[in-house]
Amino acid sequence: MLGFEFPVLEMEIDLSNNLIVLLGTRGSLTDPPHIDLHLRTLSDNTPHPSARNPILFSVSPTLAYHHLDALQVMGPFLGVVCFDVIRALEIWDWMNGQKMMRFEDSSFYSYKFLSATSFLISSRGSAEVYEIPVESPGTPPSTPHRSACQISDSTRSVIFGSTR
Repeated sequence: MLGFEFPVLEMEIDLSNNLIVLLGTRGSLTDPPHIDLHLRTLSDNTPHPSARNPILFSVSPTLAYHHLDALQVMGPFLGVVCFDVIRALEIWDWMNGQKMMRFEDSSFYSYKFLSATSFLISSRGSAEVYEIPVESPGTPPSTPHRSACQISDSTRSVIFGSTR
């Protein structure tokens, strides 16, 4: 049985990397709390040896704990959906601790990693495929993010384009 020294609000497991990601809080749940992502080994609950930083601090310090959802891991990438002023998807490289991108769009419902380099965002009547920007370490993530493919139910069209 795994025990944790902080309240766990959400977790995600990646068996191929012996990884458990724990979304935890520091402070009171009414303050609002600080939100942290703890990167541990599933086998013995110790800091994950492949993670440069075993805790990704304060995904967004203004988030209320009940406004987080949908942790997903694909290879080196960790996605988390958060709500502060707007619904957003943050994608982190969990191994080097770098935030790769923040996708903000109030109309998206869900996301799913398709591969280690792309993900799908769905919204009412449409879906878009995005590429994860691969930057040099220390380089800020590129913005804006352009979709590589758009599928729209309302127009029955498919649009393919470049992400660069």
